[in-house]
Amino acid sequence: TPATITDILVTNSKGVTITDALGTGVKFTGGAGADNIKLTASFEKAINMGAGDDTVTYAAASTVEGKVGSVDAGADKDTIIMLSADAVTASGDNAFNTAFKNFEVLVISDATTSGHTYDIEKLNNVSQVTFAGALAAGTNTINNLVSNGTVKLTTTAAGVSDLIVNVKNASTGKNDVLN
Repeated sequence: TPATITDILVTNSKGVTITDALGTGVKFTGGAGADNIKLTASFEKAINMGAGDDTVTYAAASTVEGKVGSVDAGADKDTIIMLSADAVTASGDNAFNTAFKNFEVLVISDATTSGHTYDIEKLNNVSQVTFAGALAAGTNTINNLVSNGTVKLTTTAAGVSDLIVNVKNASTGKNDVLN
C-alpha cells in the first residue's frame, strides 16, 4: 500500500507520474525520463529527480535536524509548481535554495494576491515564471529575473493588474532582454 512505501527508484527512460503526494519518509530517485511528483509538507528524504524535464509540486521540506528533506531536479528543463503564497514565503530567505536545486521554471498555480513580491534569485534563479492563475487586481512584483528570462501569463487578470518585472542587473547591462 502507498503508506508502506519508503523508496521509489525509476529505471525507465519514459518517466513516471505519481499523482498522490509522496509520504514524508519516501525517498524518490528519478530516471532519465520526465518524472512528475508531488511533495508532502515537512518531507524528510533526499529526492533526486534525475535527467529529463521533471516536474515537482512544492511542499516545504522538514527542517528538523537529521530529517531535512531536499530535492535535486537534475539535468534538463525542470519545473517547480508552487502556490502563490508559498512562492512569496520561500523567496523571503535562502532556505529554498538550500533544500531545492536545479529548477529552471517556476509555475505559480493559483491566483495571486495583490502586493506579492517574488525574489527569483531565492527561488533557484529560475529563468521562466509562469502564472497559471489570474493576477490579482493591484500590483505584483518579480525581482531578480535573469536577463533573457521569460514571464508567461496564462489566464486573464482579475481586474486592473500591474506586474512589475525587475531584471537582475538591468540598470548596468546594455543588452538585457525580457521575454
